[in-house]
Amino acid sequence: MPIRRTPTSSASLPSLEEVTTAARQKFALDEDVKRLGDRSKSLRDLMDAYASRAGTADAKGHRRVRFPEPLEIGGKQVSGFIRQRSETITLDEEAVYDLATEKGVLDRVVRKVTYEEIDQDALFALQQEGVITRDELRALFTSSTTYTIKRF
Repeated sequence: MPIRRTPTSSASLPSLEEVTTAARQKFALDEDVKRLGDRSKSLRDLMDAYASRAGTADAKGHRRVRFPEPLEIGGKQVSGFIRQRSETITLDEEAVYDLATEKGVLDRVVRKVTYEEIDQDALFALQQEGVITRDELRALFTSSTTYTIKRF
């Protein structure tokens, strides 16, 4: 049996035919977005490969590709593209532990941190023991609901 929902706004409810038409369009657009995303990625990969070998490098490691003539895209002139280099540096904690242990300085580079955390199991145990009531326990939790439109 289908679930009937009451509209939350004062606007009139569209007909099932209108909703079916809208769903057809939305699902077709979803397919287009996926297909365009896949195509965009493959074009990006091609451009990246070209720039990595034939682009002009600058001091920061970026590589520029200039078109023979500018392209007009969305009313703007595009002269080329850049393969921009970015570097993320992260500390290899396992290597730090290994080196600090080897050098005998682990106590100097490792700091003990204490933090508090709510033990939810203990809350339920307190309710079972009668220390807090079921209503008090329920009041400690919040709930939110979201809705997503999915195909079936």
